[in-house]
Amino acid sequence: MNLHLALKRAERGERIAFHICWVSMLLAWGLSLVGGLRIIGSFDPYDPAATLLSVATGLVFVLACIVFPLSLASLYSRFRPRLQRIRQEISDVEIGKLQREIKALRAPCGKQAE
Repeated sequence: MNLHLALKRAERGERIAFHICWVSMLLAWGLSLVGGLRIIGSFDPYDPAATLLSVATGLVFVLACIVFPLSLASLYSRFRPRLQRIRQEISDVEIGKLQREIKALRAPCGKQAE
């Protein structure tokens, strides 16, 4: 029961990290186009064409560019291995249960298997 709860928590953590990863990637990609084309102004705060909105958007762009590789690294180095480890533990427990059941079924009638 505890392993199944740990599996649900690990899956939720992996799913959150995955969503953060793809959202930040799309934000970084989309805002790079917005900044490169200067649709709302320059991302550079010292540029005369910069507005408050363009500088704030530039800040979001920088944060998205930082969050994307960090979330991708944590997804593959932290969340996926934990999920695989928990799945392996559940598999080992289930195999152990099946082996005990087979042993009990192979035992002669009236004798208990060890």
